[in-house]
Formats: sequence, C-alpha cells, structure tokens
Amino acid sequence: MALESAWTNGTNTANLTLSINNGEPKRWSFPISGGDWFETGRLYIEVEGLKPGSGNEILVAAPGIDPGPEVVGLEIF
Repeated sequence: MALESAWTNGTNTANLTLSINNGEPKRWSFPISGGDWFETGRLYIEVEGLKPGSGNEILVAAPGIDPGPEVVGLEIF
C-alpha cells in the first residue's frame, strides 16, 4: 500500500510547504495515494502565525520543481 510505504522507506511521498501570513515556509511530506482515492485520509499538522479573524493568508506550494500533493481541502481550527 502506498500509505504504508510512505512511512517505512520514505520514497512514496510528495512534499508541500505552507506559509502563514508571509512567514517562513514549513515543509511536510505527504504519502502519495497511488491513484487509489480510498487510501487517502486526513493529516493534521500544526502551524504558527495565524491571527484572530479572517485576514489570514495561507500559501500552499510545492518546494522545488517536483509536483506537490493534491490538496483536496484545508480545515483550520
């Protein structure tokens, strides 16, 4: 399974960076689903720099030239 191999050998991942309100981007590795939408799930990450209210800017990007993961949704709480 793609999800399992992402954590055991680290070769089945896509990288993503998040920058909050023009802060320093932080990088995460996400498992590639291998084309199986039933193998996807939620990953929770902690970020810093959010301000109260609705005036926040979140930049989702892929570092370097490699494509990033497909972000289907983003929930902030």
